[in-house]
Amino acid sequence: MKKGKLILPILILLAVIIGLEKQATSALRSSEAEALAGVDGLLANSDDIQQKSFPLSSDAWDGAKTMSQKHFAPTPELERLPASRVGETMVDKTLPTGQRIVLFHPTESPDEFTKCWAVDRGDIMEVFCVETAGYEMNYGVDTYENVLGHDGFRIHGPRGSSYDYYDYWYFDENDTPVFLAEGSNFLYETDLNGDGTKELLSLYGCRANYTYAETDSVYDVDLIDLTGNIDGWIIGEIDFDFEHAGAHRLPQTDGRECLPLLLRQPDGWEQPRKATLFFSADGIDLAA
Repeated sequence: MKKGKLILPILILLAVIIGLEKQATSALRSSEAEALAGVDGLLANSDDIQQKSFPLSSDAWDGAKTMSQKHFAPTPELERLPASRVGETMVDKTLPTGQRIVLFHPTESPDEFTKCWAVDRGDIMEVFCVETAGYEMNYGVDTYENVLGHDGFRIHGPRGSSYDYYDYWYFDENDTPVFLAEGSNFLYETDLNGDGTKELLSLYGCRANYTYAETDSVYDVDLIDLTGNIDGWIIGEIDFDFEHAGAHRLPQTDGRECLPLLLRQPDGWEQPRKATLFFSADGIDLAA
């Protein structure tokens, strides 16, 4: 075949390819424009929720808060055990303040799962918490400073297949362990409301539990229950990867730690809306 006859089919093929590329580019630009129009529409319609406040003094806050309470208290027969009843020991740590904290299986136990958290008083083990879950690993104890107005120690371990607890305790003037608060799962320990002491924020799935001190009491507030229906929107998701956030640090906006959220309509996820939850000494503010 002559060169001239070869060139013509090649030119036709190139023209077809160029035409297809132009069509694809045009379709892509059209789709991008539609997506941007959707975002612009979403932002344009956000005037109905620019900011919503949930003050501590509101009925909504009163209805959502519960006082932090100790769980898994020892029964009277387990409150003070002779040291001779200490069986297998799972945790044994002496705190910087000198108290020795021990987690152990007691001998003559009511069942094979019972484990006792105790302060070693020499001949007596002063039991302050009892575990009954069938887990044998991942328990521990460490210390904390300036959390909800106290310094003390924190015990932690599993209480379910997907639930890890962190119980905060401190010693009173009589050297007796006193329960302070419970955090769970992905736990943030930081001064959220700017009062100079650290609060707790426990995150799991789309749930967020805020633990704070008010006068002489410590309260837990489920932020999803507190906010409820926000002018036709509800909190659908926590909008940052808290499961892998380094050093358990929250995101910051304008120098303030905050909780990024996605709002959605009660009936679905079409056009979700970004929002941010800010904490203060007066309560919380949601900006969208």
